[in-house]
Amino acid sequence: TPDDDYATNPQRVQHRHSVNLMLQERIGEFDRDKLLEALAQKAVPAGAVKNMAEVFGHAETRRCLVRGRYVSQIGWDEPGRASERDLLDPPRLIGQHDIEFKR
Repeated sequence: TPDDDYATNPQRVQHRHSVNLMLQERIGEFDRDKLLEALAQKAVPAGAVKNMAEVFGHAETRRCLVRGRYVSQIGWDEPGRASERDLLDPPRLIGQHDIEFKR
């Protein structure tokens, strides 16, 4: 029977493609937040796979976003470390720091 194909871990690995299809179909029937809550109540480790809008919409991520002059970059924007922001920007002029390095 088909269920016998999944009785042991080696069998599930052997039939990985069909196992993944079944899991995707079944998991797709649930609301993500409700499913994660139910799994947490059972102490099953799980986490949401988020799209980029969800990632950058999170307050903690926005706190870590450092805006450079030319591109947005991810980095820790912690109090007392604001001077590191300047390190993310390219030099304003070619050779701008040459004199300092030649000393």
